[in-house]
Amino acid sequence: MKKQLLIVLCIALISFVGCKDTAKKENQNEEMETEQTQNDEGKSVDFEEVPDQAHNSRNALDWSGNYHGTMPCADCPGIETTLNLNTDLTYKIKLDYLDRDTVIEEKGKFEWDNDGQRIKLHPENQDGTEMAFFVGENILYRLDEKGNRVTGDLADKYILEKY
Repeated sequence: MKKQLLIVLCIALISFVGCKDTAKKENQNEEMETEQTQNDEGKSVDFEEVPDQAHNSRNALDWSGNYHGTMPCADCPGIETTLNLNTDLTYKIKLDYLDRDTVIEEKGKFEWDNDGQRIKLHPENQDGTEMAFFVGENILYRLDEKGNRVTGDLADKYILEKY
């Protein structure tokens, strides 16, 4: 009888301590989430609105180099695209329209957006094509005229990969 009572007491004690630790961990997690979602003034912050300036594409990735891909074309099989980004914020781009005798080569400067995530090409020639890209790890995603990544069935065709 004493053994059974002792076992029941041990189980009760273990359950009590386990619940206390679980409650403590839940409180710590809630505090961490609160710290992460509030700014210095205690106001809630949307993570998407506050870019991490210490870790963005511009300063955390090896973005300079050569990129290549074949982008969609309305009246040809595709546009073979080669883009070279230089650390001095200049670029060269070659657009080869497949099955046509059209090759466009441009150069110019590019600029980073305030978040350090996107670039916009500014050709030297006024008639040149302005393009924008989201810069990822060894990859560039072409952006639409509103600055958003292309979505839909052809989204994976608007990608240039570093080589």
